[in-house]
Amino acid sequence: MGDRKFRLGPGLKYWVLSSSCPWLASLHPQRAEAQTTISICNRTPQIEAKILEALSKTEADCGSVTATELAGITILEVRGDKSLTALKAGDFDNLTGLTKLGLFNNNLSSLPVGVFDSLTSLKQLSLPDNNLSSLPSGIFDKLTSLERLWFHANNVSSLPSGMFDSLTSLTQLSFRGSKLSSLPSGIFDKLTSLEFLSLYDSKLSSLPSGIFDKLTKLKWLFLHNNKLTSLPMGIFDKVTKLQVLNLEGNNLRTLSVGVFDKLTSVKWVMLRRNFLLNCQPSVPSSVITLFLNPSQYQLAHCDPGVTITESGGATRVSEGVEGRAANTDTYTVVLNNKPRASVTIAITSGDTGAATVSPASLTFTPPHLEHCADGDSDRGGGRCGGPEQRP
Repeated sequence: MGDRKFRLGPGLKYWVLSSSCPWLASLHPQRAEAQTTISICNRTPQIEAKILEALSKTEADCGSVTATELAGITILEVRGDKSLTALKAGDFDNLTGLTKLGLFNNNLSSLPVGVFDSLTSLKQLSLPDNNLSSLPSGIFDKLTSLERLWFHANNVSSLPSGMFDSLTSLTQLSFRGSKLSSLPSGIFDKLTSLEFLSLYDSKLSSLPSGIFDKLTKLKWLFLHNNKLTSLPMGIFDKVTKLQVLNLEGNNLRTLSVGVFDKLTSVKWVMLRRNFLLNCQPSVPSSVITLFLNPSQYQLAHCDPGVTITESGGATRVSEGVEGRAANTDTYTVVLNNKPRASVTIAITSGDTGAATVSPASLTFTPPHLEHCADGDSDRGGGRCGGPEQRP
């Protein structure tokens, strides 16, 4: 704007202000920031192109983008570009207003340290269907506003301890379709807002005790199509808000007694395509559909088991005498496992001349519970269709 003169008063000389003075910009910080230009010419070409597209600029403008313009971009997506194999550490610098970043179905094989550190407003990060085989420690540490992290269909075989510790606002996490065979203890402990967790189609062979204990808001848990052979005692005891639990397609052979008892909100329990040999598990009354595979779930050979409890520790009666009726005694009969069909137990006396019993039989009727086996399907909204499954 050139030099400006200002008269300081009668008899005083002019004071000349030059626009090149470095302290002049501090007099108008907002105006100075708006005029600051940033070159994005050296960013990964696919990222540069999407930024320019969002700003309605051409490649010739890559050296004259302002910080204000970059901060105004809220969504950035690159889909299906197999030539996108790597990112640069500064690719997303100054995108402080970005809320949604999607890098779907590309060919990324690694992520540079700090690549997401500028994205402090990000709500959703999607990186599915790439070739990522590892994640740097701290890669998500600055994403404190993140609510959805979709990382499915990659080749990650291990997770750094503490990698989710900063994501306390996260509500949805998908790592399905990975090569994970195990999970670090405490890996989910800071995800206290999480409602949806998808780990299916992986290679998990075991789960650490207490792995879900801090997920007190969890509603959807997908663990199907892994290699689980057993479940730790109390594994689901703290996820009392869980509504959907899918354990289909594992190698489960037994379930510990009461494994589902604390799931008082659960509505769907899916156990098909396992090799369970024990009786039908006890499930809470909230369950409306239990998915089983009768051909592998050996219910035909399952004795529900009976526990008899005598009153006072014994069952004794005395004979009646003239003028006084014979006394009576009682005992309780409880099935050890919930039956799939009605169970009738005959009650008889060893000597009907000395004592009689009443009633002559006890019938146990299973609770109202819909069972669905392989091939059962009702996609029109029926229970055998199961709940809608998200990423």
